[in-house]
Order: sequence, then structure tokens, then C-alpha cells
Amino acid sequence: MKKSLLISLVLVVVALVAALSYWQLQQSAELDQVSPQAITPPADEPAPGPIMREEPELIAPIAAPAPDPNADLLPPPADLDSSDDDVKALTESIAPSLKDWLLPEQQVRKWVATVDMMADGSFPRKYPALDYPLGKFTVEKTNDGLRSSATNNSRADALVTAVTAMDPQLAARYYRYWQPLLDKAYGELGRPELFSDRLMKSINRIITLEPAPLQAELVQPHVFYRYKDEALEKRSDLDKLIWRLGRKNQQALQQFLTEFKQQL
Repeated sequence: MKKSLLISLVLVVVALVAALSYWQLQQSAELDQVSPQAITPPADEPAPGPIMREEPELIAPIAAPAPDPNADLLPPPADLDSSDDDVKALTESIAPSLKDWLLPEQQVRKWVATVDMMADGSFPRKYPALDYPLGKFTVEKTNDGLRSSATNNSRADALVTAVTAMDPQLAARYYRYWQPLLDKAYGELGRPELFSDRLMKSINRIITLEPAPLQAELVQPHVFYRYKDEALEKRSDLDKLIWRLGRKNQQALQQFLTEFKQQL
């Protein structure tokens, strides 16, 4: 009995060993039949591009208003008909000595007309812009005839001093600031030129005028004196008026107008 049991156990073990051996052979055969597969590397992914960020919109700072270059000046009148008080205030500001000689009405129109006439060598007698007491014209009798007295040369000292005391730069600034009103007054005259051109002609006439002739002989055919030399007598009214101011005053006025012209 014990012998048969032992034989049975031996047979079972042998069977198990055989089965295991067969299973291993089958696994080896299956592995040999499987061909190795190529491993395809993953496709290169594109490198990430730069991240585009939308720039914020720049808001320009609000610029401060430009300073008014005429803030320190008296504004021009609103219209010609009511301009006399403004002209008086301006005169008191830049040439206070002149205000006592200003004629009160239509100052802008009168000065524009004066400049227009001066450009042609004349001078207003009927409607002047100011009334300056020039004083009596005196003459001296010599063996050679009548001559203008030296005292005549100082008659216009106060007037010329009042004009030339103005700051040429300030006067030029006021001219540019008030120019539209001056142009309007000039337009009423119906002239074809620009008022600025007439002003320049007037200034150039005065600053290029030669000095008054010394000891020029005078005659008195009627009430007024005149030059005996016809060439001198035929000179423009403006030329003879400037000469009557005296050489010193003529030179001072020419210097002022030269500086004023440079500032325009």
C-alpha cells in the first residue's frame, strides 16, 4: 500500500515538470515569432512662439494752454466808434506826456489818416490827431536877409521828448496787437494798399530825411515865411515840418523810429 502511494506521488511530480517544460517552450516560440516594432519618436512640436500682449493705449497728457503773449497789454477796443477811451488809457500807459495834447474824438481814425498822408509826404491840417502848441516862429534879420532863429529849434522839445520816451519794443507790440483795428480804420479810407505798407513808407520818409539846411534864407511874401531857395520850398510838407523841429529833435525822432521799425 505504501509502495503504490509513493509511485503515485512520483508520477504526479513528473507530470507537473513536464507540463511546466512544455509551457516554457510555447512562450519562447511565441516571442520568437513577434518582430520588433520600430518605435517612432514623437513628431517635433513647434516651439511656442512669443506671447503677444496688446500694448495699452497711451493717452497723451493734456497740454497746458499756451500763455497769452499779450496778457500784459491793454486789449484793443471792441470797435472804432467807442475807441477813444481805450486810446486815452493806452497813451497814459506808454506815453503819459502826450495825453494832454490829444484831441478827444476819433483818435484811431485820425492817426490812421495821419500815417496815410505822411506816406505821401503831407500832413493833416484840418483834422489832426493832437494839438501841440508849437509856439511862435521867429526870424532874425541879417545883412543877407531873413534867417530862422535858433530859438525855433527848441519849440518841439516837449513833444519829441514825449514820443521818444516810449519803449520802441512795447510800442511795436501794441501796434501788432491793435493792428486789426487799425486795418479796419484804414479800410474805411478805401485805399488799395495795406496800412502796414503805408506805415513803413511814413517811417522811411522820416528816417531817411537829411538834416535841415543851416542858415537857409527865408522870405515873407504874405503871412507865412518860406524858403527863398525854390528847391527847398518845393520839398514835401512833411520834410519841412521835420526840419522845423530842429536838428537835435529830428535826430532823436529818427533814432526812435529806426528802433521801432526794427521791432516790427
